[in-house]
Amino acid sequence: MCLISCSKDPGGSSAGPLVVEGWIESGEFPVVMVTTPVVPSEEYQSIDDQAGHIVRWARVSVSDGDETILLTGMYNRYYFPPFIYTTNRMRGKEGKTYTLEVEYGGRVATAVTTIPARVALDRIDVIPDEGGSGEYCLRGVFSDPPEEKNYYRLFVKAQGRDSTFVPSFLGVFDDENISRPASHEIMRGSSITNEDSWDWNPALFEAGRKVSIKFCTIDAESYRYWTSFEKVSALSILPMFSAAYNPQYNVEGAMGYWCGYGLSEYEIIPGE
Repeated sequence: MCLISCSKDPGGSSAGPLVVEGWIESGEFPVVMVTTPVVPSEEYQSIDDQAGHIVRWARVSVSDGDETILLTGMYNRYYFPPFIYTTNRMRGKEGKTYTLEVEYGGRVATAVTTIPARVALDRIDVIPDEGGSGEYCLRGVFSDPPEEKNYYRLFVKAQGRDSTFVPSFLGVFDDENISRPASHEIMRGSSITNEDSWDWNPALFEAGRKVSIKFCTIDAESYRYWTSFEKVSALSILPMFSAAYNPQYNVEGAMGYWCGYGLSEYEIIPGE
């Protein structure tokens, strides 16, 4: 995933606004990426050209209310861009609130997120494609707690296609007007490093190819960001429409997001 904006000033890594993308999952270490915006151009720009927009020397910290941990920048080829800030001194915990602070070039960006309690999938239904393609649809079935307002986000990683987890297409939703037990279709996502991401139906998964799934609970702020992001993404792929606005970022002082995830993970091989 990569956030892109329009700007008159290319900026580079020492000027212009910052783009912050970060998350912390229950039981896992925080991950933060800091870049500057990529300016649309009529000239061809390869993925390798975007290396100049990576911010490698920011001061990035996360506080859980009890301690503040400074994150370390490092190369990681599984992400795009391939440089992240992280630490092994802090793991996400359900119910806790985490404050992110990013300082670079005289600019300061801050954001706050909470990790809600996890909601597990009861099962994953594997449904053969009615069109006879030999591929499969996936649907997660779960028990939504009726006494709470809950928001959800799905991520997927198809073995051999995705280097890391990508947002599932139409995979953000809340518990408004859902039955119990609830269910939601699990679909593939689009990756900027995978050129054939949309050369096939995102609702279909190949037989025999392992699919890893993250079923996450999120807070209201994260839900607002992801729903606005999906709206922009959906409009951007339609040839007759355009997205003339940015997602509702939840980071102050920068573009981007900082999200806490109540994480439940699964693996499945359709057709086996």
